[in-house]
Amino acid sequence: MQKDSIKDKITERIYIKGNLELISPLLIGSGQDENTDIDLIRDWDGKPFIPGTAIAGAVRHYLDERADKELVETVFGKKEKDSTQSLISFYDAFYDELPDGELKIQIRDGVGLRHETKTAKDQAKYDYEVLEPGQNFCFKTEIVVREFHAEKRDQIKNLLFWLLSFLKQKKISFGAKTRRGFGSVRLCDEKVLCLNMSELDDVQKWIDFTWDKFEGTENISSLAKSVFQPKEPDNIAEISAEFEIPYSVLIRHYSASPDEPDTTQLSSNEKAVIPGTSWNGAIRHAIYHILKQLNKSEQFEKLTEDLFGYVNEDKKNKDARAKASKIIIKESLIERGEPLTYTRNKTDRFTGGVVDSALFDEMPHYGGKVKLDIAIKKPEKWEIGLMLLALKDMGNGIQPVGGDANVGRGILKAQKISIQSDMIESEGDCLKALANRLQEQHNE
Repeated sequence: MQKDSIKDKITERIYIKGNLELISPLLIGSGQDENTDIDLIRDWDGKPFIPGTAIAGAVRHYLDERADKELVETVFGKKEKDSTQSLISFYDAFYDELPDGELKIQIRDGVGLRHETKTAKDQAKYDYEVLEPGQNFCFKTEIVVREFHAEKRDQIKNLLFWLLSFLKQKKISFGAKTRRGFGSVRLCDEKVLCLNMSELDDVQKWIDFTWDKFEGTENISSLAKSVFQPKEPDNIAEISAEFEIPYSVLIRHYSASPDEPDTTQLSSNEKAVIPGTSWNGAIRHAIYHILKQLNKSEQFEKLTEDLFGYVNEDKKNKDARAKASKIIIKESLIERGEPLTYTRNKTDRFTGGVVDSALFDEMPHYGGKVKLDIAIKKPEKWEIGLMLLALKDMGNGIQPVGGDANVGRGILKAQKISIQSDMIESEGDCLKALANRLQEQHNE
């Protein structure tokens, strides 16, 4: 028993503090629906924050795919018969109110559409709160290393180094809709304090330690040990498509002010954007109509479940109730162009006259260019082929993006479509694989 207590002795404490800057909108729901259908989680002052559990979950999932499983379990703990405690503690990341900044919360709208008619499904309209990019949260974490970790001490510190590096490189996202461009963050202004608990001076620093008076003495490079290099997951296809907007686009954002147009083009920090959710919807519709033209529309659900993920609460098998999307679509900034107010009237189809109280204003975004970035995890060749066909339909103006497609909005003109993947030789190779896949499913 005495030997075990000696092995439990804490030999080192590592404290890290920095700022998490939002690069894309953040959505972490609280389960409440007082303001919208999905409200942001807030602290006792009413300000949004990122729970430590959300940080720990996202970080561990990311490292699980890139680092040794045994090492990850050593640092994060495991829940098995021989369960172990986590060495790392993530604190809630509270909103860092800057002197010249203000809390920017936006309400966005979502809707489920029927693929056949592109009309809204019953009770499928909802709204949710997001925190806009450019805002900061205080990041704090602590590592406790014990005597029985002596052999893995360098590996633990190296894992910590790569974790911080990934956060600095904007590779880890938090919250919901991360595969549709939400929750991307960047770690900056980080400070590291390593305390050797066998040194009296460091023990005194630990006794006097407070996060408010935190002063790091080292940078993250001091944690790096040449023990292992993280491995990137295999078979990731990256597709980018550059489009011109020859006319206008309108991703609806509803205004609550009587002095503003009834609907405006969705913007983030006053810059027009096309969110990943809108790209996702347009691509799915394009795929449906492509399969319909090939007389394969009945295969749509089966072909797209793996690619786009699904949620099915009716399935008895718990493991089959939901699956994450393989496709990651980023939010896109519209470069150039300008918003213009457009006034419309609703007319009576029988008389051709104006319907009473049916005058409304819209503010679409006219002109400009936009780039779509897509990543597909472990794709099949036929999945890339299907994606290419969908992007070509979008680039030829066959499949519009956003609303008011019936009056010519959302039409895009492709400038360039490129693919980066180690698994394909040519575009024709992917299209041939798609044809074979459709034939296989038909035979089944």
